[in-house]
Amino acid sequence: MIDCHTHFIPEAVQTWLKDHQEQLNAKWIPKGQDQTLLSINNKWAFPLTLPFIDLALYETTYQKAQVKQAIISPVPQLFLYDFESDVTNDLASVYNHALSEITSHNDSFLGLATVSLQNPVRAAEQLETAMNQGLLGAIIGPGVGTDTLSNERFIPFFEAANLRKALLFIHPLLNEDPRLSKLKMPNLIGVPFETTIAGSDLILSGMLDRFPDIHFLLAHGGGFLPYQIGRMEKGVDSWSSEYRHLSRRPLDYAKQLYFDSVLWNDEALTFLMKTVGATQVIPGSDFPFELKQWPLGPESANTNPSFLHVNQPTK
Repeated sequence: MIDCHTHFIPEAVQTWLKDHQEQLNAKWIPKGQDQTLLSINNKWAFPLTLPFIDLALYETTYQKAQVKQAIISPVPQLFLYDFESDVTNDLASVYNHALSEITSHNDSFLGLATVSLQNPVRAAEQLETAMNQGLLGAIIGPGVGTDTLSNERFIPFFEAANLRKALLFIHPLLNEDPRLSKLKMPNLIGVPFETTIAGSDLILSGMLDRFPDIHFLLAHGGGFLPYQIGRMEKGVDSWSSEYRHLSRRPLDYAKQLYFDSVLWNDEALTFLMKTVGATQVIPGSDFPFELKQWPLGPESANTNPSFLHVNQPTK
């Protein structure tokens, strides 16, 4: 079994956060008897449970679950795209080096970098450095501000990723639409909606033709995209002049993407695998966030995706 979607905060990153807490407006907020929330810049507070920060516990959890390999990602709350790129650069350097150290000493773990996506040239350099350190690629958000990933500003980063055949895991942050400001809807609805926007943008913009060697992985089963692919197909037919730049059908492009299995619903997962093909669906857990799918599954998903072998670290 493989877990393509899991998060960890190494000790060096925890130290960096404490050293820069005023600059980041970072807050460790006690909640209940044994729980602490971590908030960055008054946004996206999340429970900082022990598996996020205790490497021994994190490793033991995966050993007990008999997971052959887990791809460790930085937490999205620490993308820091809304800060000056110098700040993000500093954290990325610390985070990526720390994950490289962890993965180089444990055959059960692979890693993804974080990059300064708001500074795409620098992000390209960070990706190159991280992959030279043995990481598989990077975890990125669905864009920066109102700029989606197809914006021309990001081309230097995607050129670098395409050259290295990198894995790019697109993971959203909480949606900030004020209509979703209650009942946990920024997470329940907003998170998959952000993934839907990113995936649709990749397909309709022609990005998948322009950068065919990037392995794109969409979080949370691709959001609402797989369920609405028929509407996208109908739209391309109805407004064909708008999509003359596309060489294939939307469904064909969707079958080029990878999707994690974090759906918590067997029928939804079956639909996803029938729609894009079982080879494109990879087991994922979102461990150790609250909405994790644990124990990890299913065995029917692809446990040996091709992107594992592109930049396999030398042990």
